[in-house]
Amino acid sequence: MARILLDPNTLECPDYASEAYAAIRQPFIAGAMTDEQAVALLVNSWTFGNNADKAAWQAQLDEDVAAADERAHLAADAEAQRKEAEQLDAEQAQKDDMKKNRGKYVAIPLRPPPKREHVLPAGYATRKMDKGLYVELHYYTDRGLDEARAAVGVADNEAMTMRQNDDGTTSWISAGSARDAKSIVEDKDLRWEQLLEAVPRAIVAM
Repeated sequence: MARILLDPNTLECPDYASEAYAAIRQPFIAGAMTDEQAVALLVNSWTFGNNADKAAWQAQLDEDVAAADERAHLAADAEAQRKEAEQLDAEQAQKDDMKKNRGKYVAIPLRPPPKREHVLPAGYATRKMDKGLYVELHYYTDRGLDEARAAVGVADNEAMTMRQNDDGTTSWISAGSARDAKSIVEDKDLRWEQLLEAVPRAIVAM
């Protein structure tokens, strides 16, 4: 059925008694009806048709509402399925990451930093810490502590040592600089396990 484009509730019955509708009344009058009877017949006929149009209009509105509700329901279902799929993907990604990087998910107890371990980092690292200077976490890793123990008796950080330059000449630099250039691992290059070693020790040293 074709859609009704105009709300029949807004229409008014034509004035069939007016001169403008004389030609429409004439056939009924010629059939032995009075003018009043012809007008009444035309009004009744229009009202019957208008009532049918009103019913069809209301049915059309009800169908439009039902269709809109169905579209909204389908859209809500699709959105719920999308969010569920995203959540499942996120959960799976987290499970994969937990298997790959177990150290990242180790539970951290709510207690003060450990103070039992007697940590002796390199002397020049300790002095830098005391002065409030930046100290690489490398010094507080197991490797850094081993290097500190092995370096006992080696020249102090402030001492000068000779370095061979690329052009064959020599120059004097601090012993600390010479050591740093050779063995220090930058923080960004530390492995996760080394960070777990170094961070608690560095916090205690502060």
